[in-house]
Amino acid sequence: MKGIITAVFLFLTISGCASVGAAIDTVRNVAATAVDTTVQGAANIASAVAEDVVDTTSFVIETTAGVIDEAAKKVDEETDALSVEKPDFPTGELKE
Repeated sequence: MKGIITAVFLFLTISGCASVGAAIDTVRNVAATAVDTTVQGAANIASAVAEDVVDTTSFVIETTAGVIDEAAKKVDEETDALSVEKPDFPTGELKE
């Protein structure tokens, strides 16, 4: 009878230890996966934000460059309208 009780006790202890070990491994894997997923998610979000900032900055720079280019063209047109090809007064002939 002692042998049966000892065998049952050892069986429960061994299976209990294996269950506890499996539970610990499972919790460890879940925690590692959660941390890995969180870090990967944070990296993806940071990357997306950086891309958005770069895209926005590029848009602003391109828009600003376009505005400056259009302003330069307008100023060039206005100054072309003010230019005089040849002086139309008599002293202009003397200076040439």
